[in-house]
Amino acid sequence: MKLISTELGLTKEKVFLLAGVPTPSEEGIPLGKKSTPEIVRIEKSKLEQMYISNPVVFNSINKIVQIMMAAGYSIIGEDKSVEVITEFLDSVGEIGGEYDWDTLLETIVKHCCIYGNAWIEKIYNKAGTKIVDLDFIDPKKMDYARDSNQKIVLDKFNRPVGYVQTLPMDIDVENKIEPPEGVALPPNSIFIPPERIIHFQLYTVGDGFDGIGLIEPIYKTAIRKLNMEQALANSWWLTGFPLKKGKVGDINHEPTEEQLKRMAESIKNLDYKSSIVLPYYADVEILEAKRPERLKEQLSYFIDQEITGLGMPKAFATGLGEETNRATLARQEYLLKLSLKDITTRIARTITAKLFKPLAEMNKMKSYPTLKWGEIAIEELDSKSKRLIAYAQAGIIRPDKDLETYIRKVEGLPEKPRTQVKE
Repeated sequence: MKLISTELGLTKEKVFLLAGVPTPSEEGIPLGKKSTPEIVRIEKSKLEQMYISNPVVFNSINKIVQIMMAAGYSIIGEDKSVEVITEFLDSVGEIGGEYDWDTLLETIVKHCCIYGNAWIEKIYNKAGTKIVDLDFIDPKKMDYARDSNQKIVLDKFNRPVGYVQTLPMDIDVENKIEPPEGVALPPNSIFIPPERIIHFQLYTVGDGFDGIGLIEPIYKTAIRKLNMEQALANSWWLTGFPLKKGKVGDINHEPTEEQLKRMAESIKNLDYKSSIVLPYYADVEILEAKRPERLKEQLSYFIDQEITGLGMPKAFATGLGEETNRATLARQEYLLKLSLKDITTRIARTITAKLFKPLAEMNKMKSYPTLKWGEIAIEELDSKSKRLIAYAQAGIIRPDKDLETYIRKVEGLPEKPRTQVKE
């Protein structure tokens, strides 16, 4: 028996078209188009400089990275796939890269916070068939492959056709992989295909090409704060070491040039131990800053704005907690946990999709594991232990073997030794 479509002379594509269903060859191709963002962004080198030179930003980002890394992670999946992934991560830094996996993971978190982007290269063997190592690339040197009009070159799926690393002119580069048609490479740059790069983005807007870190939203505020700090320091300097003003002459005594020079020499090296004798028509005054404490009030405003943008409780960002209410701080800790959990989820999702999945496919595994970040713990260790005891006393949880194993794991306690059976 023949199909009706065969009798009518309809092809498979026509059947899908008449049914209003995309043909298999067209499935997954979006109708919408993405374009290169036009918004002017802060240069990545300036973001890095702000991280280095601003104490509040430096301390806040370091605390975020430290809290997240202290939580640890686990690899969840079938035993075989977990074993393969774990062996690969343990070997990172031994073949083509320089850093081990834990260092790379910490670098990913820090780069995402500073630049909004982190770039990891998947290093392949010479045949290009197997991932053998990983290494990070400086975000300041990375960009999407663009055309001669500086537009990001996209494929039919609205995905970048590749990436470009631009290096200083004193470094010799060689493009081992020819870029696709339409890509215009900047001078002294290297084209890297998309399958060799893991691109992490913290927050995105618009078409989602450029990641947004924690520094960029507060960059202008931070610049104003640094300028205010300089002004305040100058004000305090003038208060401790005020300028001296010399006046020579009056209506009846026109000063000569020689008299003015002598006055300048007399007060140039004048300090609090010095004395000076002048005629009645000459005088020396001290110029002091008026109400310098007002500058400190403005400085506190800019610091508060920085902390707001970084999402870090002020007690943590500044290390000063004497003015923080305990109940308020507990609420801020909870909100900080939500923020950090969101960051860890984004990073873990990218690692699973862009690293674990390709590794599983190369090893011909039926499934691939997922990376699960540990519980973010900010409170003191005794706070959690007291809470667990209260749960047990209230009958909410009951001790058993699985619960003990879980608590030992999340608290970083050693595993319970197995009972030795005597023969």
